Parts: sequence; structure tokens; C-alpha cells
Amino acid sequence: MFPRWAVTVLVALRTLTVPRRWGGTMAAERAMSSAQPPTTASLPCRRLGVVQGFPAWQNEVIFCGNREAQDHVVFFPGDVQDYIENMEAHRDNKNWKQWNLEAVAELLSRRFPRSFIWVIKPSHMHLKTFSCYNFLVCNTMGTPEYGDEPRYPNALLYLRLLLNNAARQVSSELQQQVEGQDSCPADQNSCQDERLLSLPITFVGFSKGCIVLNEILFELQEAKPIPELQEFLARVKTMYWLDGGHQGGSNTWVTNEATLRNFAELQVDVHVHVTPYQVNDAMRAWIGKEERLFVKRLKKVGVNVTETRHFENEPRSLENHFKVLTAF
Repeated sequence: MFPRWAVTVLVALRTLTVPRRWGGTMAAERAMSSAQPPTTASLPCRRLGVVQGFPAWQNEVIFCGNREAQDHVVFFPGDVQDYIENMEAHRDNKNWKQWNLEAVAELLSRRFPRSFIWVIKPSHMHLKTFSCYNFLVCNTMGTPEYGDEPRYPNALLYLRLLLNNAARQVSSELQQQVEGQDSCPADQNSCQDERLLSLPITFVGFSKGCIVLNEILFELQEAKPIPELQEFLARVKTMYWLDGGHQGGSNTWVTNEATLRNFAELQVDVHVHVTPYQVNDAMRAWIGKEERLFVKRLKKVGVNVTETRHFENEPRSLENHFKVLTAF
């Protein structure tokens, strides 16, 4: 039986979002104080297991939420992040086990207390470390292999099916949470399905998970003639890029103006949060340059975008890279 949801939820821990400047001492101190994901009572989260998208493609999904949720938050994790038992068994990744997938799902449920949370687990972890998304064209390390040209919307079509199927998987359980309040016919959950499949969507990418958000932008042009994708994209209201990066030598951020103009048509609110770990990396200087171009060109084409840079006065560190998950 699906567990009863807590009557109250914790207030989301947020830091000040400051457009186009470093987040400041207050943001850094608040992020430092919340470095460990909260361990007190929260909305229950659970593994849904394998969820089908295309017939030959599937992903495991972690879910949190309650009947009163007003939208969906879909999270794409980066390298290292896995189920806690896999991280604990790894020589190096155990050092970051507090950022395991379920802990982050619970963190997001606090950050977005009136949302359904869906964490999409990468289909494969190369060397048990490098996240690989099966619905993207990537090399064995999970690094995207694409230029900045438009392409057929395989990822969008897949994500739409994956999220719809995940929503249907939990809809009957959600319907049974409050006894005596089942307004659907006894033999179906069509009304709950309809509600879940019509709610607004927020996409959140962290680290390498930002490549999924980038791919969505590259597919927008080819998605225009496909009615079901236009309906799906109309539900996307907000996108968060959290300290994006990958092992490739370019295309960490989307800078093609034609692609960004297509994106502007969706009227999506964009929030960019970065740390010195990515944008101040002297060995990967293109990341910082591309990130600045991304924000500049989004503004040029009329996108509502905010940019926050965290931990300005601290050395580059993987620890602060992960802490952006509590600072945004």
C-alpha cells in the first residue's frame, strides 16, 4: 500500500537568486549551512523501478509527491550519483554518498513542496561513475556527441512517454491515498491520469545532467510539426541549469543563436546556477566562456533568465559543486 503522506512539509531552503552576479556572502553562508541534505521528516520518496519509454528504451525512476501537487519537477543527475548502496560500494564515490539519488529526491521535495518529483536515473554508469543517458547520442563516457545543429526530437518523444508512463504507474496509488474521496470510476483512474498528464513541468539538470536540457533545445525546431510534442512543450514553464559540465571539449552550454531563438518562443523561465568548479576551471576554459555566452544570448533573444554564481570567494571544489543542489 502506498504510504500516507505527511500532513505538513518543511519549508524549502532557498538562497537569494541574484541576476548576473555572484550570489554573495549570504548565499554562500546559507549554502554552507545546508551542505548536508536534511535528515528530518519529509515527503516519502521511493523507487518506481524500471519505467518504459520507447519499446526498447527504459529508465529507472525515483518518485516523491502527494495528491495536492500542482506541477512536476523532473531532475537529471550527473556523474557519480547513484543509488546509495552502489555509491557506498565504490572506493571513491562513497565520499559523496550523501548526494545519492534518493537523498536528492527528498531534497527536491523540500525545495518544491507542492510538486511531484521525478528523478530520472541514467541507464548506465560507465565504470560505475560516468552517467550515460540512453536517449541521447553519447560516447562510452556519456559525453554527448553532437554539434549545434537541429535534429529529430528522439529525446523529447522519449521523455514524454517516460513521464506519462511513470505518472500512470503512480496515479492509482495516489487515488487511494484518501479513503472515501475517490471521484473516478472504480475500474479506472482516468481522471487522476488526466490531471497528472496536464500539470506544468519544471526541468532541472545538474552537472552532466544538463546535457538533457541542452538536447531539448537542439530538438525544438524539428519538434514543431509534431502536435503531441507541442502540447508537451507548452507545459514546460521553468528550466534550471545547475553547474553544467561534461568530459567533452565543447558544447557544454548552448550558444547557437538560432537554437536559442527557437527556445525563446516557449517563454520558459530559465535559472542558471554555477560554481567555480566548472566556470573557473583553467583546464576547461571554454565552459566559463560558453556559460557567459548562453546567458548573454538568452537575454538578447528575450528569454527571462537569471544567473547566480555561488561560492565566489572559495577555492574550486567538488564539494561546492554538489552543494549547488542545496544553494539554488
